[in-house]
Amino acid sequence: MDAGSLESWSTALAAAPSATSDAVPAARGTVTGFIGRTRRGPVNQPVRVEDLAAFTRIFGGPSPDTELPRMLAQYFDNGGRSAVVVRVINGGRSATMSVPAGASQLRLRARDPGRHEWLRVSVDHDQLESDPTRFNLVVQRLGDGQDHRVVDQEIFRRLSVHPGEPDYVGDVLARSQLVRLLEPAPSERPERTVNAHGVVGYIALGADGDDGAPLSDYDLTGSAADATGLFALAAVEGLSLVCVPPLAPGRDLGPTALAVAERFCRQRGAMLVFDPPQAWRDGRDALRGLPRLGFSSANAITYFPRLRERREGGGPVPAAGALAGLLARNDASAGVWRPLDSLTGVVRGGLTVAGDLADGEVQALRRHGVNVIVRTGAGQCVLRGDVTFAGHSARVPEWRSLTRRRLALHVLNTLSHATRWLLFEQCDPVLWARVRHQVGGFLQQLHEAGAFAGLHPEQSWFVKCDADTVVLDARGQPRLNIVLGIALSRPGEFLIFNIAHRVEGCRISAMPVTRSLSLSA
Repeated sequence: MDAGSLESWSTALAAAPSATSDAVPAARGTVTGFIGRTRRGPVNQPVRVEDLAAFTRIFGGPSPDTELPRMLAQYFDNGGRSAVVVRVINGGRSATMSVPAGASQLRLRARDPGRHEWLRVSVDHDQLESDPTRFNLVVQRLGDGQDHRVVDQEIFRRLSVHPGEPDYVGDVLARSQLVRLLEPAPSERPERTVNAHGVVGYIALGADGDDGAPLSDYDLTGSAADATGLFALAAVEGLSLVCVPPLAPGRDLGPTALAVAERFCRQRGAMLVFDPPQAWRDGRDALRGLPRLGFSSANAITYFPRLRERREGGGPVPAAGALAGLLARNDASAGVWRPLDSLTGVVRGGLTVAGDLADGEVQALRRHGVNVIVRTGAGQCVLRGDVTFAGHSARVPEWRSLTRRRLALHVLNTLSHATRWLLFEQCDPVLWARVRHQVGGFLQQLHEAGAFAGLHPEQSWFVKCDADTVVLDARGQPRLNIVLGIALSRPGEFLIFNIAHRVEGCRISAMPVTRSLSLSA
């Protein structure tokens, strides 16, 4: 099969693993990236959360201004285990507070912008009576304005108001996850915070925080040079899926954000999960609207129809988070090489389909690369289709299949990371053998798990790593490339790829050759 039309992509080069002989596990956890507006939290920083409670603690709860919290809830309800969240904001301002310090004040601000950061501080001088320039500071984050539960706390002891001292308050708070010094520290230490009864008290943030203006497509996409917005996810190792909610409830993801997100995923070897336009009310609308989206991609996944909440009066909701959760759950239980079925594809979380499709519409949408959500006789919602958004326009037939595309990405991304160590080794036959052993062991594990076509290893995979795959770099130094083939559809018919590690990064590309060239292992 000709693989020459396949795209290539690059991955960042991180520190090389120290143990080069370790076997590469066949499966790994699915990491899903989410970008959007939240009530609070760090901006343009990827933060990993393992459940909805962790997300709420860091980023706050639901808000009428954003679909991201609901998308995260769907993701975890449907089996997702690890998410990386990037908060974006358009402008905004951090709230501030002032702690009396003699004739002056200690001025602090929340580290993160917005008006939903519920912080308070306490100052004491315990065990510091002999040093009038030092103080202790406690910073607490509360659940919200009415919830006085402490969800985060930082304690800083023996802080100094004198710049240049090892524990100068400005330097220490520069590492805080909650607050920053807003102005130079006063010459006197801040006074103890006590209430009218002389008991330790707290000073809360003011109400001068601001959430910023409504988001635009450009806020979501951000800047590759500055690693903001979507590009903040570039630093995330093992990123598999990316979900970008609409700018606000009741809106669609803009065409600019959709195009940039698709290109980012294609270049990173990830899959974009996106919601269909709200204008698609039924199957005929969807089929008529597909050409107007203006793109197709083997690195994108969508579905139809939208879902709605089962509760009375529940309206349609975007369900990209639920779809990502289903895939993550299935990856963990069965492997990325197993498609969703009538059991593993059941959507959880109190959702049902917003409308039913005729059989002909189901088939037509799947041909065009749209997965369908159908209602079963038992009242469950099941995702069916196993197609990428490449649809019938895919130049490589394997890439019409969501499972085959994700399996190929899993193989290439895993091996590009696991073999980075070879860049720092002498290029000789000993190295070639070590690489063949490591890569071959990984591919054999997948073969034994039934990931590839073919009963025998020689029908399922091969790896070539020898004198024929050595090339000279720009400085004339020999560099080892890894050539591998995997059979995804039929035994002995391989898609063949080249993995090239260089100082500036790792480049993965498809090779315009077929198995008929008889590449040896």
